[in-house]
Amino acid sequence: MGVYSIEPLKGLDHIQTAYVKKDNPIEVVLKEDCKEYDFSTATAIRVKIGTIVIDSDTEPTAFDRSESQLGRLKIFIGDQTIEAKAYNVKVEVDDADGHTLYFGHVRVKIEDTGM
Repeated sequence: MGVYSIEPLKGLDHIQTAYVKKDNPIEVVLKEDCKEYDFSTATAIRVKIGTIVIDSDTEPTAFDRSESQLGRLKIFIGDQTIEAKAYNVKVEVDDADGHTLYFGHVRVKIEDTGM
């Protein structure tokens, strides 16, 4: 096993903004040893935003894994009740061998448009 990390799709200096009750995703790239990590065989994905945990076992539509071979993951928070502020969004993946891999966190700003 290598060193696992996560970064925003648009690069390390980019802080994403996601909106409460909207369908814009948080987009990240999962990496192993600085290379895109193929998580297409993952059995589960969990994301923690503050005290909210989103689990692919119970909320599969919250995740778009269509580009998992490239390490890309989209996380949809529209169905969650999340307070508007900045968070460290933490991601872990259960691989096909039963290991839980922690990828660290990425900074995301959650905003509420009031609409």
